[in-house]
Order: sequence, then C-alpha cells, then structure tokens
Amino acid sequence: MDGGPSAGPTDARALARWEALPVGVRERVDGELLRGRYVHAVGLLREAEGSGVGEGRQLLEARHRQLRPAPPDPLADAEALTGRVAAALGVPFRSRAEQSGAGRPRAERP
Repeated sequence: MDGGPSAGPTDARALARWEALPVGVRERVDGELLRGRYVHAVGLLREAEGSGVGEGRQLLEARHRQLRPAPPDPLADAEALTGRVAAALGVPFRSRAEQSGAGRPRAERP
C-alpha cells in the first residue's frame, strides 16, 4: 500500500515504524482509526512502542492517509455529473440506463 499523494519523507519514516509494529497492534490501531477513535489509537501506540503523543500522532496521520479512500473524481462519470447539474437546475434528466429500463425489475406478463 503506498502512502498516497501527500506522502513525504516524514510519512515514509512514520510508516516504517508502522511496519515494525506487531500485526495484532496494527489491526487494533486500524480498527480504532476507522472508527474515528484517535485517542484510543494513540493509547495503543504508546502502549506498544512507548512513543510520545507527538510521535504517535505523526504515525497515525500517515496511516490514516493510507486508510481513507481517495475521493471520487467528479469528472470521471460525465452522465452522473450531468444528472447532478440537471437536478440542481430543476431540469428533468433520465440516464441511459433509465431510458433503456436497465436495472428495473421486469413486470411479469399474465
């Protein structure tokens, strides 16, 4: 897993420390990060490696950048963007899938 677009030398050092932690500790810290429980995550790090709050925060920030998903590219799906613009303007818009009936359950014929 790479450090993401904003990863720098500080992240590389922090993530090297991350890799040196026991797997169980890393799993528990990741769980706390994903729940937004940063204080608990720092506590687990301090317990595992004896780091200070500042060092722990630096490591957790680097790890959090790895864990959080990159935001979607709003221009990647032109049809979705067109639909959002149409909705904002109050203009009716039907996607190609809606026009073709794709994704809609078919009615049973008698």
